[in-house]
Amino acid sequence: MAGSGPLFLLDGNSLIFRAFFALPTDLATTGGQVTNAVLGFSSIFVNLLRDHDPSGVAVAFDRPEPTFRDEMVADYKGNRPETPDLDARGGPGDHRRSAHTLNLEVSGPRRAPAPAR
Repeated sequence: MAGSGPLFLLDGNSLIFRAFFALPTDLATTGGQVTNAVLGFSSIFVNLLRDHDPSGVAVAFDRPEPTFRDEMVADYKGNRPETPDLDARGGPGDHRRSAHTLNLEVSGPRRAPAPAR
């Protein structure tokens, strides 16, 4: 990827949740795994390439443990709805695999990718 546009750094978790809540949860594999968030995450990236011709793109994912923000603000993210179980619905492993397939640099916790389903 060597376009002439800007360099993008994407908040992977934000895009995953946005896609999860924006698309219907009946998008699933024949085995029943919900794929709406993976589809939305991938679509956002493909549209970004088409619309902006970026010179580079990287994706960062949140770490699983609490951060300094949780220590500084007791009710950090306190007004947000309960987080869905994304590991059962196309979780970070699927999104990381998607990002790698789309030739993105990925930053964040170094976990073994989930096996392909």
